[in-house]
Amino acid sequence: MPRVLQMLSSARAGRPCVLRFQEEEKQGEDVAVMDYSDVSDFWFDWEKLERAEAQARSRSAPPRRSQPASWQASRQEAQEAQAREAVRREREAKAAQAREAWEAAKEAEAKREAAKAEERKGKEIEEASVDAGPRRKRRSRRESGRGRELTDSSESEELTQAESFLAYLERKPPMRPRCDVGSAWDFPLAKSEKRELLLQHIAHGEQMAEEHATEAAAELVRARREERRSRQSFESAKAALTRMRKKGRRRSLGPFT
Repeated sequence: MPRVLQMLSSARAGRPCVLRFQEEEKQGEDVAVMDYSDVSDFWFDWEKLERAEAQARSRSAPPRRSQPASWQASRQEAQEAQAREAVRREREAKAAQAREAWEAAKEAEAKREAAKAEERKGKEIEEASVDAGPRRKRRSRRESGRGRELTDSSESEELTQAESFLAYLERKPPMRPRCDVGSAWDFPLAKSEKRELLLQHIAHGEQMAEEHATEAAAELVRARREERRSRQSFESAKAALTRMRKKGRRRSLGPFT
C-alpha cells in the first residue's frame, strides 16, 4: 500500500500519481467495489472520486419500494405535515389569545388611569374650596394615595410585560442546538476538505514515525561507536598492562635473561 506522505508530495508537486489504494483481497459480488484501475483518475481528484462513490452507492442501493409502500409512505408524510400544521395553528391561536388578553388589560388599565385622573381632578377642586388646615391634612392623604397608585401601576406594568414575554415565547420557534456535542465531523466542511484533513493527519503521523526511526538508527550507530571506542580503550589498557608486566618480569630476573 502506498505511503500517504508520498502521495501528498507527488500530488502537490503536480506529477501524475500512479500509486493507488489497491485491494488486498477480492470481495464478493454483492459488495459494491470501486474500480481504481484507471491511472488517469488521480486519487486527489475529488470530483471524480465523489462521482465514483455516488455510482457505487447507487449500485449498492436497496431496490425501490413497491407502489403500495410508496403510497403508505406518502400518506404518512402527509399526516405528519398535517400534524405539524395543526400544532402551528394551535400555537398561533394561543399567541393571538395572549395578545388579545394583553391588549384588553392595557385598555382596562388606560380606563382606570383616566378614571383616577378624573377623580384626582375632582378632589383637587374640592380641596381648593376648603381652608388651609383640613386642606393640609387632605394633601398628605392625597400624596399617600398617589404613591399607592404609582405602586399599583408599576405592578400592572410588570404583569403586562410578563404576559407579553410569555406570548413572545409561545410565538417564537423552538430552539435547537446548532451541533450535537460529541460528533467529530459537525464542523461545516465539505467531504473533500474532511478527506484532505484526514490524509494530512495520516501523513503527519507517518512523518513523525520516520523521524523517530531516523533518531533510533542514529542512536544505534552512536551506541555502537561508543562500544567500539570503549572496547579499543580496554584492549589498549590490557596491552599496556601486559607490557608493564613483561618489563617488570625482565627487570626482576636481572641482566642474565
